[in-house]
Amino acid sequence: MTLLASWDKETGRGNQFSQGAFPMEEETIMHSTNNRQVKIAGPRDHHDVAAHCKKFGIGPAEERKLLKLLGHHAPPHEIAANAPPKMPRFR
Repeated sequence: MTLLASWDKETGRGNQFSQGAFPMEEETIMHSTNNRQVKIAGPRDHHDVAAHCKKFGIGPAEERKLLKLLGHHAPPHEIAANAPPKMPRFR
């Protein structure tokens, strides 16, 4: 099968492939698929703010600020975003 470029008189566009160049059979037609992820309903992944502060050595004043801001339970990414930066560990 040879692919020849032609001039389309109706649209006035050139360099179009002729109609017979790419035959579309039923097996070769592309179909769209729904690939959206489904969020499974259930309990949210919330962590205890006070336990996080104790684990990472955050002081009581900063712990009170986080509890006031986030409440007793919060998602881990919110706790990490609002927590103070970690102290550097020197060797």
